Parts: sequence; structure tokens; C-alpha cells
Amino acid sequence: MNISQALKQLNLILGEPLYIVGGFVRNFIAGFGQTDIDLASSLTPSEIIHRLKSTKFKIRPINPRIGTLKIYTDDECFEYTTFRIDNYPNTGEHEPTSVKFTTSLDEDAQRRDFTLNAIYYDIKNDKIIDPVSGIQDINNRIIRTVREPQVTFEEDALRLLRLVRIAAQTGYDIDSTTLIGAKDKVALIESITKERIRCELESMLVADTKYGIDKAHYRALLLADQVGLLDYIIPDLVLAKGLPQPREYHEYDVFNHILHTVEFATPKVRLAALLHDIGKPSRYLNTGKYSKHDVEGAQIARRILNELKYPQETINRVSNLVSVHMFDSRETASVTELRLFVSKHANIIDDLIELEKADALGSGNKRNFDRRIQRLSTIRDEMIKNGSPFKISDLLVSGRELIELNIPEKFRGTILKETLKECIEKQIVERDAQIEVVKSKIALLDA
Repeated sequence: MNISQALKQLNLILGEPLYIVGGFVRNFIAGFGQTDIDLASSLTPSEIIHRLKSTKFKIRPINPRIGTLKIYTDDECFEYTTFRIDNYPNTGEHEPTSVKFTTSLDEDAQRRDFTLNAIYYDIKNDKIIDPVSGIQDINNRIIRTVREPQVTFEEDALRLLRLVRIAAQTGYDIDSTTLIGAKDKVALIESITKERIRCELESMLVADTKYGIDKAHYRALLLADQVGLLDYIIPDLVLAKGLPQPREYHEYDVFNHILHTVEFATPKVRLAALLHDIGKPSRYLNTGKYSKHDVEGAQIARRILNELKYPQETINRVSNLVSVHMFDSRETASVTELRLFVSKHANIIDDLIELEKADALGSGNKRNFDRRIQRLSTIRDEMIKNGSPFKISDLLVSGRELIELNIPEKFRGTILKETLKECIEKQIVERDAQIEVVKSKIALLDA
């Protein structure tokens, strides 16, 4: 295994066997790309700090209670954890209630989640140690818990999400006994914080980008549904199962259409793709129709994203995409209406076009969105090429001219808004022409 000189030097300074464990070793054996390096040994945090004192290595405690700290040098960073035995309340909480440090590598391996994550590399002896047959499971492309699955998930329900994510990222199958145990204990996911759930969901939605496994993000959602996680993470989505759609437009029910839309979406818009039709179940169950599902869906999306503790910027962007994804669905918008729409939603227009492309493919190629998407794309491109203003600050006239014309302050904002609207509608891009528009608005004011 190719490791840095700094890591070899660290091993020499510590004077005790030092091991790389977890994803880095797993990926080396499996042939995946490198990941962060996690270290482990029998040395306690205080012993690590003492032995690295006055060396080039710097220490930052992460969670001394469970023996975790960061070790820094040059441009490298390693996370270190002392061999330990964990005790949990068996109700799914992520953090152990008590920790006992141990000198036994075998005991440390028993506390870990999956066999493929419990393989150790002895730096000094350049030797791989495989106490729970993780290499065999990697060769068989199987994810299996180290111990009895029910116990593993009772101890830390975050492992339910990790199971799905790692299976999707690697393309591996889930061991049948492990899958049964996950389904049995899926309700424990409610003990995990929304922030941690959000982080795992985000990783699932870009699972294909981790190791280049095709459609891994789509499979992640299928596995999450198979385990039963979606019932707890996004229950509104599960309500879409079996809801019919017009066969002339859609190959799938609402639930599978949503998942296929995510499948075809670019990473940036996959969260919006996941929620773009989230309003359909509510509308259908209450009215028997899907009309206005975009409006209601935006409200539901905002609630879901708030519950999952997404940043406000993400919440606003995704809910706005959901609210406008049906614009011009009948292709009846005029060129002027298209221009004004592009201007109003300039900050999300590129994402919207990508979402609509995925929506079209996710319908099973039954519905032809090409003309609708092309209309919007053409208008956007023409406006950019022509130098059209999109917002007031893009105008070549400003409030200064209005001040010079002695226009009262209370009218200046309205005049500029009306000027922008007309310049967008008529594609007026020259300064002199824009000034004439301003003067015409002033004349109406005087009238």
C-alpha cells in the first residue's frame, strides 16, 4: 500500500503498532479511489498527545471521550481513534453511552459496522489484517454487518443509512440477513438527528460521482425504499406509490416517475428532481386531480427541507424550482411572457431547464417536452446574446438620472421597474433608448 513519508514517520514516533482502518483500506482492496485516512491503535488520546509533543505533528481533539482526535502535518490530516469497546442503549442513538479503551484489535473490529470497513493495515509491517473476513465480502461484492444485524442497527441507527449509501456507491449487494435486520430495525432511524440524515441523503443523491458507478444515485433511492427508510425520511414521497398518471404522457406511477427523474437529473438539480412532484399525492388524494401540484408541492418541499435542516439558500432554490417547473406546460406562453419569466427567474433558469430535461426523460419518453424546453432555452440564449437586462441593476440608466430629472424618491423605484419590464419585452439594450423609455414613464407620471 502506497502511504506517505509523513505517515511512516508518525508510526515511528508513536512507537506502537499503528493501523490504517476503514474506507482507505477497503478502497485499496476493492480498487476504488483513495479516501480519507483513519488511523487506530491501542494508544489513548493522552498518550498520543504526549508522544507527539514537540514534533511537527499537531493535534486537535474531536471527541476525547471516545478516543477520537485529528492529527495534522504539512498538507495531510488523519483522524485517529483508540481501540475501544462501545456500549449503546440499543435504541439507535449514534453516540455510545460509554466507551472502554482496549489494547485488542479484534475487540475494536467487533464494534465496527460492516466487515468491509473492519480491515486493518499494519503500517510498520506492511501487512493487512482481516479479523472478520472483510476481504472475502469485498471479493464477493457483499455488504454484511460484523455482528448480528439487529444488534448492529440497534446500537447506531445511522448505520441503516450508511448501509444504503455504501451499497449504492460501491455497487455491492446487501447480504440477505443484513437486509432483513435493517428492515426489522428501520424505525430506529427516528433517533438520528435530521442533520445527519440530511448529510446521508445528500451523499445518496450523488452516489454515482463517488466511484463512477452508473446510476448509483437511483439505486440508492430504490434501496432506501426497500429498507423502509423513505417512510421516515420523506413520507410524502411514499404516498406517491401507485398513483396513476395519464398513459399517453407517462410510463410510470408518480413514485417511480419521481425516482426516474432523479436518475436522469444532473447532480445540481437532483434534490429538486426528488421533490418536483411532491405535491401530486396531496392534490390527488384531496381532489382526484394533479392540477396546481406545483404550487402545493413548493410548500411541501419547503417544509420537508426545513425539517431536514437544509440551508435557507437551498430551501429557497429548490422550492422555487418546484413552484415553476410546470411553466408553459401547454406551450401557450407568448415570447413576451417567456422573456419576463426568464428575467424573473434568471438565478434558477439554467437549473430549471436541466430539471425539465430530466422530467421529460423520467416520464419514460412518452411525453415530448422538447419543444417546451427548446422555447425556454432559445429565449434565454437570445436574451444573453442580445445583452438584455435581467434586473434593474442591468439597466444602462439608474436612479441618478431620475434624481437629475427631479423625480420624487417615492416614484423612482416604480419607474425603474416599469422601464426594466419594457426593455425586457422589447429587448431595448442601448442606453439612449432606455433613457427614452424612462422619459416616457415620467411623462405618464406627469399626466
